[in-house]
Amino acid sequence: MALFRRLQHNKQLAGPTGPRQKQRSETVDSYQKLERASGIPKATLIGVFQGKINAASTTLFAIAEALDGGMTALGSELDSITDEDLAAYKEALRHSQKARIEKKKKGTPGRGRKARPTK
Repeated sequence: MALFRRLQHNKQLAGPTGPRQKQRSETVDSYQKLERASGIPKATLIGVFQGKINAASTTLFAIAEALDGGMTALGSELDSITDEDLAAYKEALRHSQKARIEKKKKGTPGRGRKARPTK
């Protein structure tokens, strides 16, 4: 959750396009930019952010450094998380997972999949 918050913080810093366009392009505010900056595959990053992968300390260090805050900022972010924040984050993850499962059950075409014929 702390990593997710750091990424969201960077998104807010980058803001919409406009006079700060140069700053926005240099700010790590997406999984794709984080992949390039940390050298960690996007799928692994997503797994870590969703709590599906237990990251090694070196992986966490690389992610924290790429998010321009380092381990100190990550620690501060961890300290600020309340029980309510954690419960809301877990619920959002569950909701997202349920939506993906329902999408698969319905046979909704996704990347590289063909739609199932309906009867």
